[in-house]
Amino acid sequence: MTAMNTSVRVVPVEPHRSMPRRYRRAHTMAALLIATDLPTPTELESTPLGASLNAAATGATWTLDPSDNGVIATVMIDHDTSLRPRALDLILSTLATHPEVDLVTADGCTGGEWRLRGAWSPTRVAVSPDELDLVVARGRITDASLLGRAQQLFAADPARIGHLPAVVTERAADLVPDDSTASSIAALLTGRRSSPEIGAVSIVIPTAGFVNDTGTPFVTAAIDAARRGGIARIEILLVVGDEFVGNAEAFIENDVRLVRRPSGSWNFSAAVNLGVLAARHDHVLVLNDDVEAINDGWLATMATPLRDPDIGAVGALLVFPDHTVQHAGMVIDDALPLHCFAGSTLDELRASGGYRPREMAAVTGACLLARRADLLAVGGLCEELPFNFNDVDLCFKLLRRGQRVLFTPEAMLVHHEGASREPVTRGWEWDRFVHRWGHVVDPWYHPAYIRPDDPGDRRRNADHLLPAAVPDPGKLRTAVLHSVVHEARLRSHETTVPE
Repeated sequence: MTAMNTSVRVVPVEPHRSMPRRYRRAHTMAALLIATDLPTPTELESTPLGASLNAAATGATWTLDPSDNGVIATVMIDHDTSLRPRALDLILSTLATHPEVDLVTADGCTGGEWRLRGAWSPTRVAVSPDELDLVVARGRITDASLLGRAQQLFAADPARIGHLPAVVTERAADLVPDDSTASSIAALLTGRRSSPEIGAVSIVIPTAGFVNDTGTPFVTAAIDAARRGGIARIEILLVVGDEFVGNAEAFIENDVRLVRRPSGSWNFSAAVNLGVLAARHDHVLVLNDDVEAINDGWLATMATPLRDPDIGAVGALLVFPDHTVQHAGMVIDDALPLHCFAGSTLDELRASGGYRPREMAAVTGACLLARRADLLAVGGLCEELPFNFNDVDLCFKLLRRGQRVLFTPEAMLVHHEGASREPVTRGWEWDRFVHRWGHVVDPWYHPAYIRPDDPGDRRRNADHLLPAAVPDPGKLRTAVLHSVVHEARLRSHETTVPE
């Protein structure tokens, strides 16, 4: 369809005194441009958007003059979508209150279900064009097509893209773009990658040599998984220490070598760091010794996103032996990192939207791919976190330097969680993590989500459960980490590590 611009006049929004000069004059103007995919203005009156505009802002009146000099923002929206009452007032208020953002996205309701979005996630937009159903940009935008919205977002500074946790749109069914449009949107993201394909990876596997029920060391399957990853050149670095059970030298082959840890208590972070230092290739996969491959080519799939220099780490979909979800990315709630969708079947994961590749606050170190240079630049894994939270700490450090952390479900492996060490979270280690970061507010985990917090079922503790009623509007979020004080953890953490 041909893009057609119409506009609606709304009550002016008073500018804040602290607003930068570049926005002050704009916010004394009174017009809001509504850009829609319509061939003629008369069609607008019979669409859900046209029917809802009068209720979307206080005192709204129509005008069909897109050249109006009073335009302060463009709401890019599909003509089959309706705006909820007072939606434009909320949008204008958000723009006035947050001069630091240039573009805003918000939540919607499709087919009677809330579609709660996270902060800016270019990967999710590239694979899910329905994320583009509402995009608000300052100023006048002439191309409001799906592709135009994607171009506007992908060209913007991620720190200046805000997400408003508020349901402002409704539509009867999912937005399904034609194949050419969807392909063009995906190409916008993939076209930004300038580096060549990744043909060599160093795979760091800390291992104690523990065996499974058949007496076979778990690490045997992990080595096999590495070889089935689809990367032309690999080296497998087994990091071993005094705790290793059996003969570690028996694993040495052309593509496998040992890295010896000094004597001392087990420290996963220190083991990984030794492996990273010994690695010969530019890309490093940190891999638990209790994983096994399901399909060939999984590592090549993980490596593809790293051709984008903005991506700092990539995590895979890990499932339990019964193929329910063990890891589909991590969320942060009340300063506690949690595995989302854990225990769900793959069908449930797809139905909930959790099967989509997307940016997240963290991914697990059980299977994490990154550039060796980036790992060294942030100091590797924190050795003061020897058992838990070291992977989350690493992801936070990458995010702080402006890189993105990506979860991709297209790489899937079995993870025998807890097979090689007891899955215990130690209070002193959480204290130490919180003292390093405070309570990190996860911009990708919607504040209206409900989680069971069931101490008897840890697999369900990070579910993305939807609220029963329309959630109240929340605070604007950007894809930038920020921390607040965690009041319950103000006391000093223990300095003595238990034996």
